[in-house]
Amino acid sequence: PASVSKGQDKMPLVEVPKTMPPYIVLENMMRDSQQHSSRGLHVVSLAETKLLKLGRGHESNVRIADVSISRLHATIRYQKG
Repeated sequence: PASVSKGQDKMPLVEVPKTMPPYIVLENMMRDSQQHSSRGLHVVSLAETKLLKLGRGHESNVRIADVSISRLHATIRYQKG
């Protein structure tokens, strides 16, 4: 469930901030050295910047700590809706 009810009040389980469109949703699927996996979602707005850089490098907007990923692994560009 996305929320719980207490009497007449409905409260969200997790606060999710409003994200200005356009935005992209990225799924995080990590596996640690003990082979435990964890998942998560990242919502990144492209409203202010129309270019999103992914990679290991410090100049990346989304940093990925994995040796198999390049410093600047990928770019996502938003153009003309």
